[in-house]
Amino acid sequence: MADQDFKNKLQFKDPTEPEELILDNKKIMAISNVTNADKNDFTPLTDLINLRSLSMNRTHLYSLEGFPTLPKLRRLALSDNKLTGGLEALADAKLEKLIHLDLSGNKINDLSALEPLCNLPNLKHLSLFECPVTQKANYRDALLEMIPQLYSLDQHDRKGDPIDSEDESDADEEEDEEEEEEDDDADVVQSNGHADSEDVDENEENEENQEAEISEEAASEEDAGSESDRDAETNDNEEVSDNEEELEASGEEVTETNVVPKSRDKGKQVAFPPDVDKREESESESEVESGEEGPGIDYLLDPVRLII
Repeated sequence: MADQDFKNKLQFKDPTEPEELILDNKKIMAISNVTNADKNDFTPLTDLINLRSLSMNRTHLYSLEGFPTLPKLRRLALSDNKLTGGLEALADAKLEKLIHLDLSGNKINDLSALEPLCNLPNLKHLSLFECPVTQKANYRDALLEMIPQLYSLDQHDRKGDPIDSEDESDADEEEDEEEEEEDDDADVVQSNGHADSEDVDENEENEENQEAEISEEAASEEDAGSESDRDAETNDNEEVSDNEEELEASGEEVTETNVVPKSRDKGKQVAFPPDVDKREESESESEVESGEEGPGIDYLLDPVRLII
């Protein structure tokens, strides 16, 4: 069972706030003891998503199974524990930003136990002081070949030159600052992207409203035009009816014609008074049909009727 004393180290009102956590000399034994917990008891390690540095030296650790995904973790110190392997738990946790790993003083005996570390893409500094594996022949060259991304092993670079810890710390601080700037830029981009998305949605909504208004105006104008045509047709019909009534009152015959005064009256019968010349012609034809003739030429030349 985990040491109850470490609970005081894992009390956080805001789990996103801590960036460094030191649990050295606490009896943890297994990672599951700091990840599977009642949140009313202490804050689980899985909730510390902004953690950059974690130290669990001399905590009687014998298993890393279930190591949490800590996306910003850069330093991990696990020295002087009882680990013999199981390092694939670190790879499974996708610690893609992990740079420093200290496994000094553990029970690691075989190079094959270290092979999972090649899946940590940014691992640059590895320490295995006082681990049995360091006594293997050609240990250093074999391990540097196995983990090509390593810059230093046991505080010596690939050429075998010692690493200045102060220079290393300065370089780490610069990397931390650059990472913070990248994170801030990413947050700004994400925020702007969200704002731009809202602006696009608002513009699309405005365009839809404008299109709806234009459609309504067009429909209103079409209805108004149809109503105007109906009113004009009604007025024309009333005018024709008035003309017919006037002609009937004057005793003149009303005839029908196919003359269409306007395009919208196409196909309608409209009454007009007959032409005067056509009326006289009709009267002459009526006299011919009845057999009555006017005075002929013989009548005009009768000598009896001539007055000399």
